[in-house]
Amino acid sequence: MDKLARVIPQECPATAQRINPASLAEQVREALTADFGHLKARQKEIARKAGGVSPRTVERWERGEGVPHLELFLELGKHSPALRAVALRT
Repeated sequence: MDKLARVIPQECPATAQRINPASLAEQVREALTADFGHLKARQKEIARKAGGVSPRTVERWERGEGVPHLELFLELGKHSPALRAVALRT
């Protein structure tokens, strides 16, 4: 057994849980509401902070119909403490 094989397990532990997409979408919705819900034009502001996605896409996130792609999720995390907390919990 080489050194790398001892450090990095080949299989995930049996206790590891898969991410539930519906649950993640709900958590993202709650996080965006917590951090941006007070803004009048929140969809536009979130769209700008995410790097230029359309406000309509943000509306889908707010309805829990999807989640930002990883790049957008990370970009939004710079502006959203609640979204960073979701990433750390997941």
